[in-house]
This record gives sequence, C-alpha cells and structure tokens, in this order.
Amino acid sequence: MSEKKRIIDQLKNDFKKAHGGLGGLEYSSSPMKYNKMFEKQADMILQSQQPKIQPTYPSTPSYTPSYKPSYTTYRPSTTGHIPYEDWASKACNSEGQKLQEEGKYNEAIKKFQEALKIKPNYSSAYIGMGICFKESNVYNKAIENFRKAIELHPNHSKAWKCMGNVYEKMENYRKAIESYEKAVQINSGYREVWKDMGVLYQKLGGYQNAIYCYKQLKKLNPQDKDVRRTLKKLKNLKKTQK
Repeated sequence: MSEKKRIIDQLKNDFKKAHGGLGGLEYSSSPMKYNKMFEKQADMILQSQQPKIQPTYPSTPSYTPSYKPSYTTYRPSTTGHIPYEDWASKACNSEGQKLQEEGKYNEAIKKFQEALKIKPNYSSAYIGMGICFKESNVYNKAIENFRKAIELHPNHSKAWKCMGNVYEKMENYRKAIESYEKAVQINSGYREVWKDMGVLYQKLGGYQNAIYCYKQLKKLNPQDKDVRRTLKKLKNLKKTQK
C-alpha cells in the first residue's frame, strides 16, 4: 500500500469515527466530495514532510484518532472542508425535523437542542423547536424560539410566518397580521402567508383586505381555481357588508 493511500484511508476512518460517529453520517451524504478533500489533504501532508499533525476537532471520550489529521494547518481555502459545527449541527437538525414530521415533538426538541449546543446561532434549529412547541400548544415557548431565530436573521420570512401562526392561535390577531405583513415584505412570493392573512382577514370581516391578499395569490398563480372562487365569494360578501 502506498503512503498516500495509507494516509487517505486513515483520514477517512478518523473523519467517520469522530464526534460519536456523526462524521460517518456526513461522509455518507457526499462521499465523492470528501474523497477529493482527503486526497488533497494527503498530498499536503506528504509535501509538508511532517509525520505528526495535531487535530483541530474536539476529541470524544469514546474515540481518539490514531493518525491525528489536521483540517486547518494543511488545508487551503479551496479544499471544500466543512467545519465540524456546520455538518454536525445540520445532522442533528435533520434528525429533529424527521422526528417533528412524525409528531414526536419532545424527541425532536432534544435533537434541536443538541444542534444548538454545537452551533448556538443556528436559526433553523430555533424554528424547528418553535414549531414543535406550537404543535404542542406551548405558545409562549414557540414565540420565544421564533424570536430568537429572528434576532439571528431579521429577514427570515419563515420565522415571521410561524410567529404569525402562533399569535393567531393565541387570538392576538393584531400581532398575527403584523407578523404576516413582515413575512410578505421580505418575500412577496410567499403564497402560504398571503393565504393565511387572507383567511384571517375574512374571519375578522375585513373583506377588502382579504380581497387584496387573494389578488396577490392570483398574481402568483392565475390558474388556481380555488383562489378565483374565494375571490368571487369575498367580493359578494363585501357587497352585502355595505
């Protein structure tokens, strides 16, 4: 076995085993990309002529790398290396989203919390937790998490949309509409928000505003028959309101 192949195999094994096995999940998601990365790192290690290199990722209690590769000292910006906090937090967040879709909200929240321990500024994990709390009817916790996501990314239209949904459930309609309006200011093509806002205005008897929302939906999808029917209904309701 050549020295280069030995180094590549060791880099690959160490990467897969690191961080309690989460490296294996990341490697399996894109093996070709990581094989190219390991090949470049092996070339740089051979060129450096340094037999031992210190690791830049934290060791776990159950695993200590045998070769100790470095992903910083011998890595130029073109290697495509993904920092540990990015891929590990993404792995936890993905598990949380899957559990959330299965309705296992408590388990999902734990996964989102794990993601945030690795990467505290991960807005997607805050949104995931907020949705879990919303579905569990813990509205104050849901609002708290959506606000944290917005603090990190003020123009996160999904966070504003989700917060509007919670305020609507809490019957705080003014704040719900403010949140929806903020979401469509950021993303004018956000169909779900236009519909949520239109339905809420209709519920409150604000037919003119509801008509405006459904007109935006019609612009986004002129062939939507349900939108056209609702628009016609709203116009009739507005006439009787007078």
